[in-house]
Amino acid sequence: MRTAFSIPTVDRFLSVAIALQPRNGQHSAPCRLEQMAAEVALVSRSRQAMLGALLHATLPTAPRGRPAFRAIWVNEAMHRAYTMIRLTALLEKFAPLDRLDVTAGEVERRIAIEVAGVLRSMDVDNDELTPCSEALMTVGRGLVELFAPAAGSVCFTADIARLSLPHFKCRALVLASCELISGLLLRGFSQYARGHITVTLSKRGQREVGLTITGNGLGTMCEPSSENLADLAELLESNLSFRAPCFGMATTELIFPIGNPDHRSATSISS
Repeated sequence: MRTAFSIPTVDRFLSVAIALQPRNGQHSAPCRLEQMAAEVALVSRSRQAMLGALLHATLPTAPRGRPAFRAIWVNEAMHRAYTMIRLTALLEKFAPLDRLDVTAGEVERRIAIEVAGVLRSMDVDNDELTPCSEALMTVGRGLVELFAPAAGSVCFTADIARLSLPHFKCRALVLASCELISGLLLRGFSQYARGHITVTLSKRGQREVGLTITGNGLGTMCEPSSENLADLAELLESNLSFRAPCFGMATTELIFPIGNPDHRSATSISS
Protein backbone atom coordinates (compact mmCIF):
# COMPACT_ATOMS: atom_id res chain seq x y z
CA MET A 1 0.00 0.00 0.00
CA ARG A 2 1.42 3.38 -0.99
CA THR A 3 1.71 6.08 1.62
CA ALA A 4 0.11 9.48 1.17
CA PHE A 5 3.33 11.34 1.89
CA SER A 6 6.92 11.20 0.75
CA ILE A 7 9.74 10.12 3.05
CA PRO A 8 12.58 12.64 3.13
CA THR A 9 16.14 11.62 3.81
CA VAL A 10 17.46 12.46 7.26
CA ASP A 11 19.94 14.87 5.65
CA ARG A 12 17.06 16.79 4.09
CA PHE A 13 15.34 17.01 7.46
CA LEU A 14 18.43 18.56 9.03
CA SER A 15 18.69 21.03 6.16
CA VAL A 16 15.16 22.36 6.77
CA ALA A 17 14.91 21.87 10.55
CA ILE A 18 15.62 25.55 11.05
CA ALA A 19 11.98 26.08 10.02
CA LEU A 20 11.00 24.39 13.28
CA GLN A 21 12.89 26.85 15.45
CA PRO A 22 10.82 28.99 17.81
CA ARG A 23 10.75 32.71 17.07
CA ASN A 24 10.89 33.79 20.71
CA GLY A 25 14.57 34.64 20.95
CA GLN A 26 15.70 31.40 22.55
CA HIS A 27 19.41 30.67 22.15
CA SER A 28 19.35 26.89 22.51
CA ALA A 29 18.33 26.15 18.90
CA PRO A 30 21.82 25.95 17.32
CA CYS A 31 22.95 23.69 20.15
CA ARG A 32 19.91 21.45 19.63
CA LEU A 33 20.62 21.17 15.90
CA GLU A 34 24.23 20.24 16.63
CA GLN A 35 23.03 17.55 19.05
CA MET A 36 20.63 16.24 16.41
CA ALA A 37 23.38 16.05 13.81
CA ALA A 38 25.68 14.21 16.22
CA GLU A 39 23.01 11.63 17.05
CA VAL A 40 22.03 11.21 13.38
CA ALA A 41 25.63 10.27 12.61
CA LEU A 42 25.07 7.13 14.71
CA VAL A 43 22.13 5.95 12.57
CA SER A 44 22.94 3.35 9.94
CA ARG A 45 21.81 3.62 6.33
CA SER A 46 19.46 0.67 6.87
CA ARG A 47 17.43 2.74 9.34
CA GLN A 48 17.50 6.04 7.44
CA ALA A 49 14.07 5.45 5.86
CA MET A 50 12.50 4.55 9.21
CA LEU A 51 13.88 7.66 10.91
CA GLY A 52 13.07 9.77 7.85
CA ALA A 53 9.40 8.81 8.08
CA LEU A 54 9.23 9.86 11.74
CA LEU A 55 11.03 13.13 11.05
CA HIS A 56 8.73 13.86 8.11
CA ALA A 57 5.84 14.10 10.58
CA THR A 58 7.62 16.93 12.44
CA LEU A 59 8.23 19.14 9.39
CA PRO A 60 5.96 22.19 9.12
CA THR A 61 3.11 22.19 6.62
CA ALA A 62 1.46 25.26 5.14
CA PRO A 63 0.42 27.58 7.98
CA ARG A 64 -2.98 26.56 9.32
CA GLY A 65 -4.99 27.12 12.44
CA ARG A 66 -4.66 29.53 15.32
CA PRO A 67 -1.55 31.74 15.34
CA ALA A 68 -1.67 31.67 19.15
CA PHE A 69 -1.00 27.92 19.13
CA ARG A 70 1.76 27.96 16.51
CA ALA A 71 4.67 28.30 18.93
CA ILE A 72 3.38 25.32 20.95
CA TRP A 73 3.23 23.08 17.87
CA VAL A 74 6.65 24.24 16.63
CA ASN A 75 8.32 23.60 19.99
CA GLU A 76 6.65 20.19 20.27
CA ALA A 77 7.74 19.22 16.76
CA MET A 78 11.39 20.10 17.41
CA HIS A 79 11.34 18.29 20.75
CA ARG A 80 9.75 15.19 19.18
CA ALA A 81 12.24 15.20 16.30
CA TYR A 82 15.16 15.17 18.71
CA THR A 83 13.53 12.42 20.76
CA MET A 84 12.99 10.24 17.67
CA ILE A 85 16.64 10.73 16.69
CA ARG A 86 17.82 9.80 20.21
CA LEU A 87 15.64 6.69 20.31
CA THR A 88 16.87 5.58 16.88
CA ALA A 89 20.49 6.09 17.94
CA LEU A 90 19.83 3.94 21.03
CA LEU A 91 18.24 1.33 18.80
CA GLU A 92 21.40 1.25 16.70
CA LYS A 93 23.50 0.81 19.84
CA PHE A 94 21.51 -1.97 21.49
CA ALA A 95 19.77 -3.68 18.56
CA PRO A 96 21.71 -3.13 15.32
CA LEU A 97 20.10 -4.48 12.17
CA ASP A 98 21.73 -7.31 10.27
CA ARG A 99 22.54 -5.78 6.90
CA LEU A 100 21.39 -8.98 5.20
CA ASP A 101 18.02 -8.99 6.99
CA VAL A 102 15.98 -6.83 4.64
CA THR A 103 12.69 -7.95 6.20
CA ALA A 104 13.41 -6.53 9.66
CA GLY A 105 14.24 -3.12 8.23
CA GLU A 106 11.09 -3.12 6.12
CA VAL A 107 8.93 -3.99 9.15
CA GLU A 108 10.41 -1.07 11.09
CA ARG A 109 9.82 1.25 8.15
CA ARG A 110 6.16 0.22 7.85
CA ILE A 111 5.53 0.79 11.56
CA ALA A 112 7.25 4.19 11.37
CA ILE A 113 5.12 5.18 8.37
CA GLU A 114 1.94 4.23 10.23
CA VAL A 115 2.92 6.24 13.32
CA ALA A 116 4.04 9.19 11.20
CA GLY A 117 0.79 9.14 9.23
CA VAL A 118 -1.26 9.44 12.41
CA LEU A 119 0.93 12.22 13.79
CA ARG A 120 0.77 14.11 10.49
CA SER A 121 -3.04 13.78 10.50
CA MET A 122 -3.02 15.66 13.82
CA ASP A 123 -1.56 18.73 12.11
CA VAL A 124 -4.80 20.75 12.42
CA ASP A 125 -6.02 22.78 15.38
CA ASN A 126 -9.67 23.60 14.68
CA ASP A 127 -12.69 22.91 16.91
CA GLU A 128 -14.19 20.06 14.88
CA LEU A 129 -14.87 16.97 16.99
CA THR A 130 -12.25 14.33 16.18
CA PRO A 131 -11.94 10.70 17.38
CA CYS A 132 -8.84 10.32 19.57
CA SER A 133 -8.81 6.67 20.62
CA GLU A 134 -7.44 4.98 17.52
CA ALA A 135 -4.69 7.58 17.20
CA LEU A 136 -3.65 7.03 20.83
CA MET A 137 -3.53 3.27 20.25
CA THR A 138 -1.61 3.42 16.97
CA VAL A 139 1.04 5.85 18.20
CA GLY A 140 1.55 4.14 21.56
CA ARG A 141 1.75 0.62 20.17
CA GLY A 142 3.94 1.71 17.25
CA LEU A 143 6.48 3.51 19.43
CA VAL A 144 6.84 0.48 21.69
CA GLU A 145 7.12 -1.93 18.76
CA LEU A 146 9.81 0.24 17.16
CA PHE A 147 11.95 1.14 20.16
CA ALA A 148 11.40 -1.59 22.76
CA PRO A 149 14.60 -3.38 21.64
CA ALA A 150 16.57 -0.26 22.67
CA ALA A 151 14.88 -0.06 26.08
CA GLY A 152 14.85 -3.75 27.00
CA SER A 153 12.07 -6.32 26.77
CA VAL A 154 8.92 -4.18 26.85
CA CYS A 155 5.28 -5.03 26.18
CA PHE A 156 2.44 -2.59 25.58
CA THR A 157 -1.13 -2.74 26.91
CA ALA A 158 -3.93 -0.24 26.40
CA ASP A 159 -7.42 0.23 27.80
CA ILE A 160 -8.76 3.16 25.84
CA ALA A 161 -12.30 4.54 25.90
CA ARG A 162 -13.79 5.87 22.69
CA LEU A 163 -13.50 9.63 22.88
CA SER A 164 -13.88 12.57 20.53
CA LEU A 165 -12.53 16.02 21.33
CA PRO A 166 -12.09 19.29 19.45
CA HIS A 167 -9.24 18.65 17.04
CA PHE A 168 -6.73 20.89 18.80
CA LYS A 169 -7.36 19.05 22.08
CA CYS A 170 -7.16 15.65 20.40
CA ARG A 171 -3.84 16.77 18.91
CA ALA A 172 -2.56 17.85 22.32
CA LEU A 173 -3.68 14.57 23.91
CA VAL A 174 -2.00 12.35 21.31
CA LEU A 175 1.22 14.40 21.36
CA ALA A 176 1.36 14.37 25.17
CA SER A 177 0.94 10.59 25.14
CA CYS A 178 3.69 10.33 22.51
CA GLU A 179 6.08 12.36 24.67
CA LEU A 180 5.34 10.39 27.85
CA ILE A 181 5.77 7.00 26.16
CA SER A 182 8.96 8.14 24.41
CA GLY A 183 10.31 9.35 27.74
CA LEU A 184 9.73 5.94 29.31
CA LEU A 185 11.52 4.25 26.41
CA LEU A 186 14.45 6.65 26.68
CA ARG A 187 14.89 5.88 30.38
CA GLY A 188 14.82 2.15 29.65
CA PHE A 189 13.78 -1.11 31.24
CA SER A 190 17.07 -2.99 30.97
CA GLN A 191 17.45 -3.73 34.69
CA TYR A 192 14.44 -6.06 34.55
CA ALA A 193 13.61 -9.24 32.67
CA ARG A 194 10.48 -7.61 31.25
CA GLY A 195 9.03 -4.13 31.28
CA HIS A 196 5.47 -2.99 30.72
CA ILE A 197 3.95 0.25 29.40
CA THR A 198 0.21 0.70 29.98
CA VAL A 199 -1.96 3.45 28.51
CA THR A 200 -5.44 4.00 29.94
CA LEU A 201 -8.06 6.51 28.86
CA SER A 202 -11.18 6.43 31.02
CA LYS A 203 -14.10 8.55 32.12
CA ARG A 204 -13.84 10.14 35.58
CA GLY A 205 -17.27 11.15 36.75
CA GLN A 206 -19.62 12.99 34.40
CA ARG A 207 -17.36 15.75 33.16
CA GLU A 208 -13.77 14.52 33.22
CA VAL A 209 -11.55 12.03 31.43
CA GLY A 210 -8.19 10.74 32.60
CA LEU A 211 -5.18 9.66 30.53
CA THR A 212 -2.86 7.46 32.58
CA ILE A 213 0.51 6.17 31.35
CA THR A 214 2.39 3.72 33.56
CA GLY A 215 5.85 2.25 33.16
CA ASN A 216 6.46 -0.90 35.20
CA GLY A 217 10.00 -2.27 35.33
CA LEU A 218 11.80 1.03 34.80
CA GLY A 219 15.54 1.20 35.26
CA THR A 220 15.41 4.84 36.41
CA MET A 221 12.57 7.23 37.17
CA CYS A 222 12.11 10.96 37.04
CA GLU A 223 9.07 13.19 36.92
CA PRO A 224 8.26 14.43 33.39
CA SER A 225 8.68 18.19 33.50
CA SER A 226 9.32 19.59 30.01
CA GLU A 227 7.90 22.96 29.04
CA ASN A 228 6.47 21.28 25.95
CA LEU A 229 4.48 18.80 28.04
CA ALA A 230 3.20 21.58 30.28
CA ASP A 231 1.98 23.52 27.21
CA LEU A 232 0.10 20.46 25.90
CA ALA A 233 -1.48 19.88 29.32
CA GLU A 234 -2.58 23.52 29.39
CA LEU A 235 -4.35 23.12 26.04
CA LEU A 236 -6.26 20.22 27.60
CA GLU A 237 -7.00 22.35 30.68
CA SER A 238 -5.23 19.65 32.67
CA ASN A 239 -2.59 19.39 35.35
CA LEU A 240 0.04 16.66 35.25
CA SER A 241 0.32 14.37 38.24
CA PHE A 242 3.18 11.93 38.80
CA ARG A 243 3.33 8.95 41.15
CA ALA A 244 6.05 6.41 41.88
CA PRO A 245 4.28 4.02 44.28
CA CYS A 246 7.03 1.41 44.30
CA PHE A 247 10.55 0.81 43.00
CA GLY A 248 10.67 0.48 39.22
CA MET A 249 7.16 1.83 38.62
CA ALA A 250 6.03 5.32 37.57
CA THR A 251 2.61 6.70 36.62
CA THR A 252 1.81 10.01 34.95
CA GLU A 253 -1.80 11.16 34.72
CA LEU A 254 -3.63 13.96 32.96
CA ILE A 255 -7.22 14.56 34.07
CA PHE A 256 -9.07 17.02 31.88
CA PRO A 257 -12.63 18.30 31.45
CA ILE A 258 -14.86 17.29 28.57
CA GLY A 259 -17.69 19.26 27.07
CA ASN A 260 -20.00 17.03 25.10
CA PRO A 261 -17.73 14.48 23.38
CA ASP A 262 -18.66 11.20 21.80
CA HIS A 263 -17.71 9.09 24.80
CA ARG A 264 -18.69 5.44 24.74
CA SER A 265 -17.70 2.26 26.51
CA ALA A 266 -14.04 1.32 26.92
CA THR A 267 -12.41 -1.56 25.14
CA SER A 268 -9.35 -3.39 26.39
CA ILE A 269 -6.66 -4.14 23.79
CA SER A 270 -3.28 -5.72 24.40
CA SER A 271 -0.33 -6.20 22.07
